[in-house]
Amino acid sequence: MDGIFTFQGVRWDNGCVSNPQTFNITLELCPNEVFYIPNAFTPNGDERNNVFKPIITSGVDIFNYTFVIYNRWGQIIWESFNPNTGWDGTYNNIPCQDGVYTWKMRFKVPKTDEIKEFLGSFTLIR
Repeated sequence: MDGIFTFQGVRWDNGCVSNPQTFNITLELCPNEVFYIPNAFTPNGDERNNVFKPIITSGVDIFNYTFVIYNRWGQIIWESFNPNTGWDGTYNNIPCQDGVYTWKMRFKVPKTDEIKEFLGSFTLIR
C-alpha cells in the first residue's frame, strides 16, 4: 500500500519514559516496470527451459500487453497477448532451428497509461 505513515515511539529506562519521537515513513510501490527476459532457452523436453516467456513482476498492464518473436529474416513466428503464455520453440508445429531470435514486448504502464516497448534477442538451443 502506498502512502505516508506516522509512527510514534518512546523508550522505557528504569521506569522512566522518554519524550515521544514521531517518525514519518513514505512508502511508494515500485514505480517502474519490473521484468526479466531470459537470453536463451532449450525446448528439448527435459522439463527445464522448455518455454520462452518474460517474467513480469510489476508495472505492466496485463490487459494491454503484446509479446512478439521474430526469426532472423524479421518474420513474426509467434505472438501472444497473455503474459502467462510462452513460446515452445515451434513455427506451424515444426521445431525451429537453433539460433538467435528477436523479441519485442509492448505494454501499457498502469499508473501513467504510457505505452512502452522493449526489444531484445535470445538464443534457441536444442
